[in-house]
Amino acid sequence: MAVNQIERQAIEREAEEVERRTAISALAQRKAANWWGYLFYLVGAPTTALAAVAGGSAVANNTTLAAYLAIAAAVTSSLWVFLNPGGMAREHRIASCHFQALANRARVFANVGCVSGVSNSELRGELDQLVAESSKADEDSPHVAQHIYMGARKKIMSSFADRPDRGGRTSQKASGEQALPEPSPDGPANAHPIERSAPPA
Repeated sequence: MAVNQIERQAIEREAEEVERRTAISALAQRKAANWWGYLFYLVGAPTTALAAVAGGSAVANNTTLAAYLAIAAAVTSSLWVFLNPGGMAREHRIASCHFQALANRARVFANVGCVSGVSNSELRGELDQLVAESSKADEDSPHVAQHIYMGARKKIMSSFADRPDRGGRTSQKASGEQALPEPSPDGPANAHPIERSAPPA
């Protein structure tokens, strides 16, 4: 096999690896956004209700009940401000969209760019840019809990295992080839970051 063809296939494999990793991150960030969205209503609704009932109790001259309800409302309100579930959900949604855009670009690059007449040197330049952008996205994205990330990874890896490649073969996992290992969740801070406020699995 010609050296250029071997190099082209190596570029394709690396592009697929970028697609896999960014697709996993996109799904993990989306799941984290959903979790924070649930918390938004879980904390926000009781806070509003407690404040309203406390006000009604005060009007009805039930000062003891009003005091307890006001304290409870203050606690949940402080928790709301500290956790900022709305802001966290928004940050995770933005990160998910960014990772998904990178995954889409990597997929098009592998499926279209790598089978076009573009030279290998140009393809390497575009691949380097994709890798750099995915690394930057890892650095800038909010942390997700380990169990959320691993659940997303399992789902994406399963979908890639069942997907045929451009030559009609199954993916690395299904064909018996060894996929590149994922970094440990306990490794570098931005490899598989841990959500600072998410509950344990």
